[in-house]
Amino acid sequence: MGLVDSGKEMCRIGLVLQIIGSFIPLLGVVISVIGSLLILSGLKNINTISGNYKPYLAYLLVLIFNILMAAIIYFQRDYLMHAGFEVLWLTMWSIVLVSGTLQAIAWWSMWKSTHVYEFRTATLFTFAGAILYVVLIGVVLLLMAVVFLYMAFGEIPNHYYLRSDEDYYEEDLESDYYGDYDESKSDATEHMAEVLAEKF
Repeated sequence: MGLVDSGKEMCRIGLVLQIIGSFIPLLGVVISVIGSLLILSGLKNINTISGNYKPYLAYLLVLIFNILMAAIIYFQRDYLMHAGFEVLWLTMWSIVLVSGTLQAIAWWSMWKSTHVYEFRTATLFTFAGAILYVVLIGVVLLLMAVVFLYMAFGEIPNHYYLRSDEDYYEEDLESDYYGDYDESKSDATEHMAEVLAEKF
């Protein structure tokens, strides 16, 4: 199994573990962290092939930020519980907003590299879900983002080479300007020109 294959599988398993962990109290935190580590390792494998480490670095920041916030909440749990539900909920929303924004950056970079459309959709759902998390509908949007991410990693070809945006731009520009280039036709045209030149 190559780096792309293993990276895709690790990311998809990690996403499933994150979903499972979100519904299990206490132990679910550990399961979610394991899922995040799998996604991080999978992104590293995929980005090693592409040479674009933006998704990996962005998701690394997500993981570090979430661990730090979890530690702060744990040590400040008594204060947060006595501060009231509003303060606790606002704190959770702020964490989700920052984490969701960093994840959106990671998935947007994956879309720009792979041109797998599901990554773009997952980016929009992730960012919108983070913003609307405070009114609960964001939870549904975040779950939908995970579904699209699961689909997106499955859509990455096993044998692919990720090209930069400049490669896509230059290729599309040449295609629009010159049309589809056929080398055999070009050689035949040159041969015909030589024959006509000899006769005339």
